[in-house]
Amino acid sequence: MRWKISPMWIWIVQGLIIVFAATVLVTSWDKAKEFEKLGPGTILCICIVVFFLGLVEGLVIHILGTWLYHRFIQSDAPCAWYDHIEVVERAFSVAYRGGIWVEPNRSRLNKHYYDYLISTAREIRVLGIANRNFMKNLEKDFPNTDAAGSFSLKHSLQQPLFERLCSRDEVNVDVLFLDPTCPEAQDRSKESNNKETMSDLYKVGRALRRVKQAFDRDSTNRHWNLTGRLRFYAISKIPENSIALVDDMQDSHRTLMVVGALPRGEFGEKCPSIIIQRLDELKDLFQTFSSKVDEIKKVGKLAFTWDVKGPRLEPWLEDWLNEWEAPRAPGARTVSQGDADAQ
Repeated sequence: MRWKISPMWIWIVQGLIIVFAATVLVTSWDKAKEFEKLGPGTILCICIVVFFLGLVEGLVIHILGTWLYHRFIQSDAPCAWYDHIEVVERAFSVAYRGGIWVEPNRSRLNKHYYDYLISTAREIRVLGIANRNFMKNLEKDFPNTDAAGSFSLKHSLQQPLFERLCSRDEVNVDVLFLDPTCPEAQDRSKESNNKETMSDLYKVGRALRRVKQAFDRDSTNRHWNLTGRLRFYAISKIPENSIALVDDMQDSHRTLMVVGALPRGEFGEKCPSIIIQRLDELKDLFQTFSSKVDEIKKVGKLAFTWDVKGPRLEPWLEDWLNEWEAPRAPGARTVSQGDADAQ
């Protein structure tokens, strides 16, 4: 049985320490008859300094207390500890106003952040180039994966995404990635900051093929049969924005959309993102981006499906992977060279 400690107690202790510190400060000055000589501006500055010192001290207590709590009481220490660190970091890096957050660096919105949102989601839609964070649900170290590696069903089933796909709820997950056969994929790989594009797209296809190959070797395992449905679509145009939409089934306030900038010539993960919460006053904005994803999906081509019948890879993607891996003419780019560039 786990103990439960309300975070409120942490802030109560912090408040008491702030009050105690302020009381000692004022009392010592009063005894020295110096406090009466201070003007209103100086007193205000002192209050501000005391407040911020208390805030920093409170954060330190909160982090230390959380670490000790999860270290000696709860078993899921690493994940919980990391999540609290992320919350503290975002407190200083994210600007918030009326249901909209601004994250200057999208790399902060890592897999741990999305796992929290996915845990109760009923519909998930992802639009991007290679969707590196999402692909970690299939390959832990994506895109830095071993060329001779294989798919681990055990790893994927431990991810919150597949816990949702295996639940009793009919969860739909659609992932839109850049078609490796389209000219824009080749053009993007020529940009100085995006040389890994074709290598990443190849690894997306390779990861999906590994899922199918693992299923073919062990198709009688009932764990392959998902209650929900996971689909990958290839799109022929580089989207103006990356979009991750998570529709929560229990709490509409946890229905969020992360919209990231994808400027030409820039590495997407280093670009800013906005996080939009589906509040009443933001429904139109939320619907605008949601409709955009649906429109792009309609013109995309299906690449992979995983549902109650197991995983299935579309023939066109299999053909492209075989062509990419085929021996090249002298001086041509090979798969091993592509992997080396990505490392």
